[in-house]
Amino acid sequence: KDDSSEYFTYFSHNNSGEPMKSTTIAIRGSENKIIGLLCINFFMNTTFADFTKMFIPQEGFKYTFEDEFFAGDISELLTKYVNDATLQVRQNKSIPQSLHNKEIINILQQKDIFKMKNAVNEVAKLLDISINTVYFHLRSLREQD
Repeated sequence: KDDSSEYFTYFSHNNSGEPMKSTTIAIRGSENKIIGLLCINFFMNTTFADFTKMFIPQEGFKYTFEDEFFAGDISELLTKYVNDATLQVRQNKSIPQSLHNKEIINILQQKDIFKMKNAVNEVAKLLDISINTVYFHLRSLREQD
């Protein structure tokens, strides 16, 4: 299909020969260029009863519901991660107060938080420490590895 389409729907078969209806949705980035594809495949030999069963709680099946956080922007997301890490560190009485910020930064580093744009600046503000202190702890953690 042409490059301006948002999605493409078609019928096909999988490797086992089962019929499928598929949709491929373009994910666009800057300048409207396609940067990824979201592919959804529906197995046509699935009965409607089996399909709807996935969306209705079944008797005897134990369901767990997870809390999910939907951040409005990066700043809100970073605030959530910093608050969670801070709570985790404060609850661990074996971590001395003098190492709290380092351990918080360690937790955030393990979650790849510092790969986000402006994360160092935001974390420094949230922890009320300097940007240099954040970088110092990150270097120290790298040297330990």
